[in-house]
Amino acid sequence: MDIEINEVEPTPEEVAIQDAYLDSFYEREVQLVKQLRHAAYTAPDGSDAIRMKMDRGEATEQEWLERIEEINAQYPYPEKP
Repeated sequence: MDIEINEVEPTPEEVAIQDAYLDSFYEREVQLVKQLRHAAYTAPDGSDAIRMKMDRGEATEQEWLERIEEINAQYPYPEKP
């Protein structure tokens, strides 16, 4: 016994609901990344601390920029759906 499945196209309203859900999911993910990056930037070994050391001549600009790149690579932004 074979069962036939007919696919039904979603209505414009259903598509709009799905798009709104995906947009809100994306926005929540972006906000999470922002929070994680902020915590990493302001951590004792974060880029903000290195920037202060740089201002005092205890670190280089390259060290500061490298730490920012490391944090950004660790917490990448999601791709927009």
